[in-house]
Amino acid sequence: MKATCIVCNGMFERGVGQSRSQYCSVECRRENRQSSGKITRTKAPKPYQKSDGNWYCTYQGRQYYLGNNPLKAEKKLNEILRGDHLPLKEGNMCLEDLIAQYLATIEHVQSSDTLKSKRSVYGQFGRFLGPNATLRSLTTDKLEKYKQHLFQQRLKKSTVRLQIVLLSALFDFLIKVKLLSRNPAKEIPTIKVNPDPDPDHLIPEEIHRLYELVRTQRYQPLVKRDELVILLMLNAGLRRIEVSNLKWSDVDFNRDLIILRTTKGEKPRIIGINKTLRDALEDCWNNWRLSDEYVVTNQSGGQLSREGVSHIGKKFVNQLNHHYQGRKRLAMHSLRATFATQLASKGVSTRVIQGLLGHADPRTTLRYVAYTEEMAVDAVRVLDP
Repeated sequence: MKATCIVCNGMFERGVGQSRSQYCSVECRRENRQSSGKITRTKAPKPYQKSDGNWYCTYQGRQYYLGNNPLKAEKKLNEILRGDHLPLKEGNMCLEDLIAQYLATIEHVQSSDTLKSKRSVYGQFGRFLGPNATLRSLTTDKLEKYKQHLFQQRLKKSTVRLQIVLLSALFDFLIKVKLLSRNPAKEIPTIKVNPDPDPDHLIPEEIHRLYELVRTQRYQPLVKRDELVILLMLNAGLRRIEVSNLKWSDVDFNRDLIILRTTKGEKPRIIGINKTLRDALEDCWNNWRLSDEYVVTNQSGGQLSREGVSHIGKKFVNQLNHHYQGRKRLAMHSLRATFATQLASKGVSTRVIQGLLGHADPRTTLRYVAYTEEMAVDAVRVLDP
């Protein structure tokens, strides 16, 4: 039912249990009461526990979910109430606070990479909506405008789609805590993205050329460090973030093992060290290391960031791509794909390769393992008598 606010004359929708409401917002109600010198108090609701073990409260004809902990339920109730127990409409709740609340719930559940991505995306979305954004801002129309805004910045379709997916996770959380009734991200057209082609693996000649590019780079003091970064990806299959986070305490020279404790998905992983990588690691430890904590560092001895690792890899891989003039697609993931393909060509099972790469799904591993001519010939030779 629509009504007119007696303070600002604005139109507003009366909700269930608000048949006598004359104000469109808490601010208008307060302004009217303060100007008349008369402030009345409404009866504060009390939390109650239902058979499912969760706590709720009913206020102005609506039931609110308060969580499963009585102390947190009281805190949540206080967030719903403002001033002299005047009701705060959900639409006026600060979006920035709700985002912080959601990030706090996933802080120890999701990986640091995912958290970093979500903080970045939610920050961009918040800046687009403005400093005083509230739940009222979360409409299908606003989200569609934000999507068009991203396309105007010439972002790739895959990047825009990822942002919408991450925002959808936030909206699902707000639905779960009874603050949104529907997910606006699921009401806009899905962005169709052609799947990226599987990363090409490097052939032996390209691997040799890659190391030549590293060793002949202009700034010679970085040669050994950059070569070690490439080795960790080609000979151990490490991801960029894993190279960045690798510590000397993770390297066991006695057993020829790397024990990754900080990985994607926060699942520890064990990787063997071959002779080539061992020689490079021992040379670093004995002769040129700049830190007793991190294996790969910047020039001042601090941890090399993931972006720093990306810069090193892309710099040399792009030089290989330049040779093919776009006919061959090589990327950072080509180094991990090469690691997987070389293992498969030596007869290592897909299950073992999956464990070394740290994939939860074996289908992901199959994308990395290229089907080579040598593997095709060796496969049919088993039929020979």
